Amino acid sequence: MRSIIADLNYHKYKLSLFFWKKIETMPRPIINYWQFTQLKRIVHEAYNRVFFYRKLYDALGIHPERLQKLS
Repeated sequence: MRSIIADLNYHKYKLSLFFWKKIETMPRPIINYWQFTQLKRIVHEAYNRVFFYRKLYDALGIHPERLQKLS
């Protein structure tokens, strides 16, 4: 059983390395787009799920739907 788990972890690690190597070689505009979509997702989740962040974002005037660009 232990070898099966180790084997699965190794394959997940190998897949993860492939994924990150693929991202590293992407053109800059695609990387920026990917980063921005991830940022929007994280801000949206934090805003909707964590009262502290909702209160903080509201105080700073940050709303997930109004995010338009990365910079």
